[in-house]
Amino acid sequence: MGETIPFFCAALVPLLHFCYLQQKVSTTNYELRKKEIHYPYFPLFSLPHNQIMKYFVPFLALVLLNAERLAAQQNFTDTVSVLAYNINNYGFASSKSCPLEGSPLKKAYMRTILQYENAPDIVSFEKYAATPKNLASDTMQKQIMDSVCAGCYANVAYTNVSGYGKVNTLFYNKNKFGYLGTATIYGADNSISDIDMHKLYYLKFP
Repeated sequence: MGETIPFFCAALVPLLHFCYLQQKVSTTNYELRKKEIHYPYFPLFSLPHNQIMKYFVPFLALVLLNAERLAAQQNFTDTVSVLAYNINNYGFASSKSCPLEGSPLKKAYMRTILQYENAPDIVSFEKYAATPKNLASDTMQKQIMDSVCAGCYANVAYTNVSGYGKVNTLFYNKNKFGYLGTATIYGADNSISDIDMHKLYYLKFP
């Protein structure tokens, strides 16, 4: 006649492993219950089996909870919408050769396009006036972006290493992305706007 004595072992290096072992003992070895059970390979637990159960079950529950969270992150999906928009000469004043250059209708057109695109998560504006410097962060932010989605967008400060009269900028949904920084890839030609790389990171993992 035999009896099954369960005991658990766990190892954290290199990965977390669990094993459940059963050892058959005869009635003549029944006193093994009262002794310490040593697992020869992973001696993380060197306790009587009733104490192993006492400490191991909460530990296992914690591991399973974190594993569930990790699985949720691995299975998480989202859609990121990106719009590149050449707003050529936005911010320039009207002139005889181009009387509609400074038309206020431009703002309305931009709002209509952004709303039609369901307020993209990332919006790149190209070729707008380099002056005033706060054109994007102030005028465009308040009169265009906040009208599309109030308080949703943050703005990346533009660069103008080349000294060209038109610049580019980036707006991003600050509820979905954080900002790490901007690097100018090319700015040696004063007849074109800087070519920049903006670094964002995703915020919305569960």
